[in-house]
Amino acid sequence: MAALFLAFSVYSFAEEKVSTDDFAAAQFQGKKAVIPYRYKHFDSASGEVALFVFLHGNSASGTDNKKQLEKDTLLNAVSYIQKQQLNVFVLAPQSPSELSWTALGDDVKSLVETFAKEHGAASARIFLVGESKGAVGVWSLVNRYPDFASKAVAMATSPKNIDAKKLLKTPIYAIVGELDTVGSNKKEVEENGGISPKIKANSEIVAKVQKLGGEAHLKIIDGADHYETCRVGLSSDVLDWLFLAQ
Repeated sequence: MAALFLAFSVYSFAEEKVSTDDFAAAQFQGKKAVIPYRYKHFDSASGEVALFVFLHGNSASGTDNKKQLEKDTLLNAVSYIQKQQLNVFVLAPQSPSELSWTALGDDVKSLVETFAKEHGAASARIFLVGESKGAVGVWSLVNRYPDFASKAVAMATSPKNIDAKKLLKTPIYAIVGELDTVGSNKKEVEENGGISPKIKANSEIVAKVQKLGGEAHLKIIDGADHYETCRVGLSSDVLDWLFLAQ
């Protein structure tokens, strides 16, 4: 069964920014665009390697190949990986400002698969995580490519034009802030008493996946707006599910 968590308090455990010097820089020539990206292998443990792919929100778009490393979602993941001493490649591409992750979907898939092959991780489990604009990309990728990701996390967005049947192979965790109204229709927000319309959209797709026998989870962060949701959404319980749960 999918789980619904109503979080009355939130906790972010990222303590400091990741230095750009800690991550190697590269770029990938896709069909739509050249995609800058950063990556690092955390190899404290032996055994099966995982590939954590982070799709950032709009504020980190560009070509500097740095801003995506400043996002709390990535920082929280790195802190967790280090504390748990996991064997994980972290891959953080950067989208051009003029293109969405949805438009770059084919290129993102090609980048991840090429990177995995080049770094001896072709059989790695792929964990796809996105916030805001990046979460739209996550929903699109798991909908278009049901066999691509092992698990996915989508934060601070509304899933649109998603076929629940295509999500049955990809366990997914949707995370929404109670007061996240960014990108929502003003009238709909007012009619909803200021509560995020994204809750309904995410609840509906989670319920559909549930009904079909798939694995989907919904976490609603009480009192959180869009930016707070992005800051604290990838909390330790979600990371436990992502990395440790079978």
